[in-house]
Amino acid sequence: MNTEKIGAFIAQCRKLKNMTQQQLADELGITNKAVSKWETGQGMPDVSMLPAIAELLDITVDELLKGEKIIKTEVYGNIASEKSGSFEIAQYLVNKSIIKFKIFSTWSIIFAIVGVIIPYFIWNETKDYTGLLFGLWLEVCSMGAFYVGYIITGNEINSYNKMAKEKINRMSICNNHLKICAMLWSIIPIILFVSIICNILSLSFMFKAILIILAYAFVNIIIFKYLFKSK
Repeated sequence: MNTEKIGAFIAQCRKLKNMTQQQLADELGITNKAVSKWETGQGMPDVSMLPAIAELLDITVDELLKGEKIIKTEVYGNIASEKSGSFEIAQYLVNKSIIKFKIFSTWSIIFAIVGVIIPYFIWNETKDYTGLLFGLWLEVCSMGAFYVGYIITGNEINSYNKMAKEKINRMSICNNHLKICAMLWSIIPIILFVSIICNILSLSFMFKAILIILAYAFVNIIIFKYLFKSK
């Protein structure tokens, strides 16, 4: 009995029902840690709980123990074959998670752009680091939005890759969005860091601007060379 396959199937069916691990645990009168152990293949449900789990997930006990959806088709009035629907479920979930990632990454880019633009207007009013600190906070929000989408997509891709012959590379999906975000995320920290150093050393505005441009170019060369290098 493949506990990992059964666990992945339970997770897929639960997500299709739009249930959290906690909700499934509450329905069964157990802890969410128990559900988590099932889904990661570290344990199996008690035999007495199988019918209740199957009913909640709209599957049969046989499907639960097999770890895949069994679809029966009839040809000329007779049952001709049985085929697995688990791959179709995984494919549906991974496509759905990729859409979610694109939404999160779009918000991430929006936060990053706003985090670059707003400090300029605040600087014109205050002439201090308030705008840069606010921009830095927005960049952190941008990173958070991207990371959430990245994790959600990664979990579904890992489940999908366990069944699919042609594996999906998560980075190939994320890289285009990450490149844009990386270029935006680096602007405010570099401006803030160089500005503080130049103020301490009492350097001119022109020298500060040149240092910021050089630092930005250097940082992005390093990022693109090591983060996005071909493997």
